[in-house]
Amino acid sequence: MRVYNLSHGCLLAAKRPQSLTVFQPNNAYMPLCKPDRHDDLHIACQMSGRVATDTHCGRRDLAGRFFSDPEMARGWKPVVGYFPCPGAPAAGTARWPTSDGAREKAMVIETRRFGPNGMSTSLLGFGCGGVGGLMVRGAVADQERAIARALEAGINYFDTAVQYGNGASEQNLGNALRRLKAKDVLVGTKVRLRSDEFGNIAAAVTASLEGSLRRLQRDQADIFYLHNEVTLHGGGENLSVSQVLEEVVPAFQALQAAGKLRLPGWTAVGETEALHRIVDAGFFGAAQVIYNMLNPSAGAALPAGYPAQDYGRLLDRMREAGMGAVGIRVLAGGALSGSTQRHPVASPPPEPMGSGRSYEDDLSRAARLMPLVEEGFAASLPEAAIRFVISHPAMGTVLVGMASVEEFETALEAVLKGPLPREALQRVAELTAGFPGEGH
Repeated sequence: MRVYNLSHGCLLAAKRPQSLTVFQPNNAYMPLCKPDRHDDLHIACQMSGRVATDTHCGRRDLAGRFFSDPEMARGWKPVVGYFPCPGAPAAGTARWPTSDGAREKAMVIETRRFGPNGMSTSLLGFGCGGVGGLMVRGAVADQERAIARALEAGINYFDTAVQYGNGASEQNLGNALRRLKAKDVLVGTKVRLRSDEFGNIAAAVTASLEGSLRRLQRDQADIFYLHNEVTLHGGGENLSVSQVLEEVVPAFQALQAAGKLRLPGWTAVGETEALHRIVDAGFFGAAQVIYNMLNPSAGAALPAGYPAQDYGRLLDRMREAGMGAVGIRVLAGGALSGSTQRHPVASPPPEPMGSGRSYEDDLSRAARLMPLVEEGFAASLPEAAIRFVISHPAMGTVLVGMASVEEFETALEAVLKGPLPREALQRVAELTAGFPGEGH
């Protein structure tokens, strides 16, 4: 896409001769896109150094004529820029890049309101976990390059945990953000309590967060999650509902009062009834939720016998409570990546969470979703998987395990295309209709 600087102050971006988008310094938009190509275009407004997306539009009489008339483009100074567009109108912002190198890769990504305290997150977050492995086992130069790319694209949420590489992920993320002088980013990290720490949960939670903040080189965690599974009665390293509400919550409240954490969160894994009770208690402002094409039960009712844990439309319950949702296991640990090959820095295939009995079962069912690609709903299976997850209106940000900059680009491109159309979502339901009865 080339961007032209018009003499009267507009910026015009053209991805192809018949498809034009105009950027102006005020609200007087110039609609030049064809209605039949609106999925490739958006109208944006450059104001105060920011870019805000607006609605799609169509002017068939002007589309295509612009570049066919050399007089219209003569004398306009080209400036470097790249603004791929989501498939649907979206409210969001991204920094207007200041360097030529940044302009070459600048993108507009949707942001969504997250949680009860006015936080806004980029719809795509940057996952620093061990499954993708980049921030745990990747080369420092690759880590920094990927984070720099994410910042250019408007990503503002970075998710890590002390459990990822025994603190390596936090340390590497903190180092990269410092070297890149990143500002206005949100960082989430986690505590997973060992059973031998259950005797003094408050002390263990405090020590964990303080260690995380040292590695991250931050004074405050924007989101701090409890990362243990939660069941009705506990056992092993699972916490009971009463332990969470009577011991973990007061510890989080004390850290919040001390300014060490901004928004308390938890990872919604465990028994479904226990998870719903935690939501209903109303303390946590954010939750990480398993939601993907193999197990959509957090957002939709499942038929009887479906081979996955039924989360009972947990996302709907969270939305009613004003709780921010972070989509995890978007690619089902890699089963929805469209390939059995794993990147050298990625982990071995993980145990399924909330889906099939084995990773092989997940791979087999994922292969039965390939008609989404073959019928043109998406360019690849991971694209379909990511766009499926962001189609749920409760989703605030999604995390995709990444092993390389290239995998980040794939995830970014998918999010920028926007949610799947209704026909594609219906096709997912049709393709998964044969799953019930296959065992879980």
